[in-house]
Amino acid sequence: MNILRGRGEYSIALPQIWRDRGETKPDDILVDHLNKEQFIVHTLLHSSRHLTDEGFTEIKWLIDLLYSIKAWKIDWSKVWNISRKWGIEKDILPVAATLNHYWQTDIPLPGTPEPIALNILVSGVKDRQKQYYANIPTSYLGRLFKIRELPDTASQIRYIFHLFFPTPENLRFRYGLSEKSLITPYYLLHLFVTLKKVFLGLWYRVLYHPQ
Repeated sequence: MNILRGRGEYSIALPQIWRDRGETKPDDILVDHLNKEQFIVHTLLHSSRHLTDEGFTEIKWLIDLLYSIKAWKIDWSKVWNISRKWGIEKDILPVAATLNHYWQTDIPLPGTPEPIALNILVSGVKDRQKQYYANIPTSYLGRLFKIRELPDTASQIRYIFHLFFPTPENLRFRYGLSEKSLITPYYLLHLFVTLKKVFLGLWYRVLYHPQ
């Protein structure tokens, strides 16, 4: 699960997260979805991740949470148990505290986390681009370290190659190219953009995130 940032092996995390899935049938179409507590955890985490990675979180995530809390009976002890299990409690507590502070949701919290400041909630953090770039090296290094999970050298080489030179379908999707477009120049562009992000991220990380 990308949202968990590598906490828990994917093949183990995925079935556990979906094990107690819910079902609804709007308009006679059966839809599988996360159970209530898993949905709350993941939506809280999405808000937190957007703020951390991009310096801004959409109010829509919070509205989805407010509606869910109003419509469902949430077992908050399960929410906090799930978050502790995946090591994300400290990430989602400030978002839950924000709902309590500005919308009086009365979520029972383990501790007294600070809510997100109103100016950040509305406008995002200052220097959002720097905030975004500073997180890229961690992301790419994490993806590079994934090669240790591959069984042989050939698989590792293919993985690294596709990390910097994605498949034609992926490249067309990234840059909005039609099937008739020549994609060779975009491979060079993608490599340049990727390396630029990594090096700018390392620079901004030294300046603004020295820890």
